[in-house]
Amino acid sequence: MIVSPIDHPTPISELILGPENESATPRSTGTLHLSTIYRDLCKSALLDRHRNGDVTEEELAFYGAGGFMWEWVFSMAYARAFTDREVIRTDEWELDGIVGSPDGVRVDPYRVVETKFRWMSSNKLDALERYFWPELVQMKSYCHMIGSTEAELHVYFVNGDYKPPIPTVRSLLLDFTPEELDDNWNMVRSHAERRGWL
Repeated sequence: MIVSPIDHPTPISELILGPENESATPRSTGTLHLSTIYRDLCKSALLDRHRNGDVTEEELAFYGAGGFMWEWVFSMAYARAFTDREVIRTDEWELDGIVGSPDGVRVDPYRVVETKFRWMSSNKLDALERYFWPELVQMKSYCHMIGSTEAELHVYFVNGDYKPPIPTVRSLLLDFTPEELDDNWNMVRSHAERRGWL
């Protein structure tokens, strides 16, 4: 038996992600996307998980590919499980010149549905504001955009809690106050204005 490596003309991660989108939701061009703002907020707050430069662009692409596959499988599973389309994938939402694309929207009760894929310990979900601050900014923004105060967060932890390292999914229902959503949106919009994006 002869075993040879296969050289792909297009990197596998790019085949999974597609050349332009990191999400299964199509994105318009020439618009300010929410992800641009909250990622820049993370860098400004020194919350960039890879700020030490110890992760290459190729490795980051594979992390992104894992997240994309989880998002896709999750949405397909929901589509099969609920014939009445209880959770739907929507087009982009726009508010104040900012566009956003939630992973899904539950129809009844009306709420945002977000999926994440993480290599960190699942125990870190217990310290939500410390380890999931960018995700909270994102979900609060989506809630504000669609006019809901609730969001579901479904996180696939590749190694669970590492005791032992077994994959697990943890899910949370988040209920925000209108004041929390307003404060968050004002922060997002103000940051975009300071950067000259709006």
